[in-house]
Amino acid sequence: LAHIYQTDVLQIRFQQFIPVPANVPINQRGKWLEGFNRTLAEAIRRAAAKMLDIETRELASTMRALPFGYPEVVLYDSVAGGAGYCQLVQRQGLRKLLDAAVRLLDCDCDGSCRLCLRDFDNERFWDDFKRKPVLAWLKKLIGQPETPNPFSRFHAVKLNVVDPSATF
Repeated sequence: LAHIYQTDVLQIRFQQFIPVPANVPINQRGKWLEGFNRTLAEAIRRAAAKMLDIETRELASTMRALPFGYPEVVLYDSVAGGAGYCQLVQRQGLRKLLDAAVRLLDCDCDGSCRLCLRDFDNERFWDDFKRKPVLAWLKKLIGQPETPNPFSRFHAVKLNVVDPSATF
């Protein structure tokens, strides 16, 4: 059985290696990285929903690890056909989205809570969330000078672009 689900999508590729803490056993590194990537995807999803002042269920996210350990987050409208939320997020700029994700993750809780990451849609991942490492990684990423964009030939947008639609 197959089903085609057409909706709006925003693909975010990061060119920053994810450092795995030295105290993580070698046989647990894959699970740790998956938790890191899932946390990043959920933080971006929840930050985008907060930026747009919509319910978190209106957006969904998924993630994967690219070669060399670079993370990729795919944000998509959970409404069939798309509601245009991903386009609205893109228009506001990736830097604003990442700043919102940092503010969201900058929480006083120990691991994660309903204020930062937890909701009913991601309940199965609660034990895997890596809020503090993702927060530190995002802060470092935002503070770094931008490198040349190797995906510019695909019309990928840089972090500091205010209106990405103007680049097309």
